[in-house]
Amino acid sequence: MDIDASQDKVWNVITNYKKYPTYIPELKETENYSVSSKNVYTRFVLKSMMMTVEYYVKHNLYKDDGYVTWTLDYSRESDLDDSTGCWFMYPSPDNPGHTRVEYTIDVRISGMVPSFIQDILAKRGLKDATKWVRREATK
Repeated sequence: MDIDASQDKVWNVITNYKKYPTYIPELKETENYSVSSKNVYTRFVLKSMMMTVEYYVKHNLYKDDGYVTWTLDYSRESDLDDSTGCWFMYPSPDNPGHTRVEYTIDVRISGMVPSFIQDILAKRGLKDATKWVRREATK
C-alpha cells in the first residue's frame, strides 16, 4: 500500500511497540523488555472473547535499509508456535511523496488457540495491520 507520509513517519509508527494497544483493539498490552539500536524485544498480550494469548517477539531493525523483520523470541515461552514477518518501506514508485509499505507474516498457532484468535492473528491481521499504519502515519 502507499501512504501519504514520509518514510521516517511510517517507520516511527511501525516501531513504536509501546503504542500498539492504542492502534490495535485486541492488543491489550505491550512491553519492551530489551532495546538496542538493532533489536527491540517486546511482550504482546492479545485478548479477545475471554481468550488471552501472550507472545514474545524479537524485532530486527534495519532503518537505513527501510525494513523491520521479526521472529518469536525463542528464549521465552510464547502461546504461539511461531511468528515471523517483515515490514518494507520505500519511496512509492507510483505516488511521489508517498511511502510504499509491504507487510508479510507467517504465524504458526498452537492447537490450543481457538480459530477466532487464529483469524485475528493471521487473516484479519494482514488487512488490519495495513489500516492502522496508514491511519496513524497520516495523522
